[in-house]
Amino acid sequence: MAKQKAEQDAKQKEAQVAAEKQKQEKAAQQKAEAEKIKAQQLVAEQLKQQEVAKQKAEQAAEQKRKQEQDAKQKAAQVAAEKQKQEKAAQQNAAAEKLKAQQLVAEQRKQQEQSKLKAEQAAAAAAEVKKQKAEQAAVEKRKQEEEGKRKAAEAAASEKKKQEALAKQKAEQAAAEKRKQEEEGKRKAAEAAAAEKKKQEAIAQQKAEQAAAEKRKQEEGKRKAAEAAAAEKKKQEAIAQQKAEQAAAEKRKQEEEAKRKAAEAAAAEKKKQEAIAQQKAEQAAAEKRKQEEEAKRKAAEAEKVRLAELAKQQAEALRKAEAEKAAAEAAKAAAEKARQAELAKAREDMLAKAAKEIEQKVERVWIRPASSDGNLKCTLRVSLLSSGEVMSVSIVKSSGDDMFDRSAENAVKRASPLPVPNDRELFNSKFKNFVFEFEPH
Repeated sequence: MAKQKAEQDAKQKEAQVAAEKQKQEKAAQQKAEAEKIKAQQLVAEQLKQQEVAKQKAEQAAEQKRKQEQDAKQKAAQVAAEKQKQEKAAQQNAAAEKLKAQQLVAEQRKQQEQSKLKAEQAAAAAAEVKKQKAEQAAVEKRKQEEEGKRKAAEAAASEKKKQEALAKQKAEQAAAEKRKQEEEGKRKAAEAAAAEKKKQEAIAQQKAEQAAAEKRKQEEGKRKAAEAAAAEKKKQEAIAQQKAEQAAAEKRKQEEEAKRKAAEAAAAEKKKQEAIAQQKAEQAAAEKRKQEEEAKRKAAEAEKVRLAELAKQQAEALRKAEAEKAAAEAAKAAAEKARQAELAKAREDMLAKAAKEIEQKVERVWIRPASSDGNLKCTLRVSLLSSGEVMSVSIVKSSGDDMFDRSAENAVKRASPLPVPNDRELFNSKFKNFVFEFEPH
């Protein structure tokens, strides 16, 4: 009963020690878990702050990129507008140049046309003059031929007349004898007819001369009219050429004035655009400077914040590591205490079991008659887990074989020996152990 109670007490004490150990381990584990959760929360908070800071930095960067993009777009728009204006100015200048070239070409064409017209007019006038000269020569030749023809006709007529007169005289002389009265009548009739024909010829000649004179006068008038018309046309051509030259000079002066005005306007516009561009560039440079200053300040603030955050993280990590080390130290101390308690309990159990084995062996030991009561021997005992003795042998003899044998027999008779239920303790201390037997 005492042994069972002792075993129960040992088991209860061991259970209490184990429960206390579990309790301490659980408390240490809960504390470590709480510290771990706290550290995780701190890390999560720091990560959250980092994420917020990152988002703010990204938003600031996005805002900056947007501003830069707006500035670039504005600059691009200004440049595009400038290019557009320059292109428009170039187009206007090109149009003005083309217009001037067209005008110069038109003037040159007009001058060439005027020159051609003048040349054609001069050629026509020369041709007309030549034709008139040829017509005059033809007319002169015609008049000379007409005069020759008329002279020849007059000579022929005169000759014919003389021949007719001679023939008539001959006929008259021949017929004088036959018909003096009829000849006289006939002669008178012929003389009248001849006179009439002569008068008619003279009148026709005068009429022809008057007609020729009239034609000559008309030809002179026509030539004078043609010369006057040609001179008038020449004067008109000269006047038109002078008017065209004056108009061309006026247009040239107007175009020159217009060109100079356009160039002055373009130069002024370019000057204003350069001033506007310079102002825009200065504004953009100032804006970039302000943005860079804001960026620098934000970077410095972010650097300070990150340093503070790193400091906090380092402090939290140090604290967590210190708490972890403390928890581990506490756990190690608890484990050490538990091991000490277990070792003490085992030592107690070992001492108790050894005492009980000694007492049981002594109770069944039969003292030899030769024993003087001051003998002792050392035995090696092998046991089963149930405490049954498998073997026993003398390690160190007492010097008395009877005593040694009695000790061996006592161990065997005491089987099963009282051994602890702790298997580890049994295997390490009681499976094979050395037992010093010294009965009192």
